[in-house]
Amino acid sequence: MSIRNISLYVFSCVMLFACTQEQEKESTQIQEFQSKSMVGIIDGKIFSVPSPYEFIHFINELQITYNHTLINPVNNIKLYESNLKKCLNFGIYGVDVAYVSVFNQTSTALSYFSVLKQLSENIGLSQVFDAQTIERLENNMHIQDSLLIILTKTYREADKRLKNEKQKEEASLIIAGSWLESLYLLTQINKEKPNKKIIEKIAEHKYYADNVLALLRPYYDNSEEHKKIIDDIVEICYQFDGVTSNYTYVEPITYTQLKRTVIQSQTKLDIFNEHLQNITIFTEKLRNTIIK
Repeated sequence: MSIRNISLYVFSCVMLFACTQEQEKESTQIQEFQSKSMVGIIDGKIFSVPSPYEFIHFINELQITYNHTLINPVNNIKLYESNLKKCLNFGIYGVDVAYVSVFNQTSTALSYFSVLKQLSENIGLSQVFDAQTIERLENNMHIQDSLLIILTKTYREADKRLKNEKQKEEASLIIAGSWLESLYLLTQINKEKPNKKIIEKIAEHKYYADNVLALLRPYYDNSEEHKKIIDDIVEICYQFDGVTSNYTYVEPITYTQLKRTVIQSQTKLDIFNEHLQNITIFTEKLRNTIIK
């Protein structure tokens, strides 16, 4: 595996719509991304990030109403001058595209793709959002359920550029931005309408938070802006110490002919209310610092 498996989370969220292809091919590709998390390796270190397929469908299953105030306004793009801000907000806007698509906000999605294209030109990913890709996206905005078809081809190009040009810092920042925005959306939705399932999903971000922090630590001394962002993530990680886990053992199922064993055991995560409130506050604080 390479950096592509971890950066896949971001580009899966960004490339949200697809052109029509054979049904069998579509089903196969979707199955590849249905896991709860995806694993990648950067510099010999293993990291996991939440699966975009699972995240998007989780939001869809909540049966909540669309709230445009939760996403980062497209006009904010003019505020981002540093490479750090551009990369972080690329990740944020990518998750926002996923959010608006769940609610069939086609015109809004188009405007966000335009912003992503502008940012991609500044961080070395302009070929990912070429004219042909944009045209395909515009022509297929109505195909919401074909999430991962166009993603595969487009993501491979993004991965190739990030890997070949050794843009590990950019990739790490994009991942951090997308992780933060997904956590922000979950905490804000829960604040408006508390839901046990959402709280459990927030608790799962404990592990992703540790991974994001590990990704960014090598760049701590790059600038004061880097230090501020990373210190704020540390603050969020501290609050995740309030997450507890309860393990339930279930006998695994072995399929002899397939030579495969399926683990059935489950781990349930709980979080103290005080820590949940702090995570909500600190996440909003950091996110507002990044988007403004």
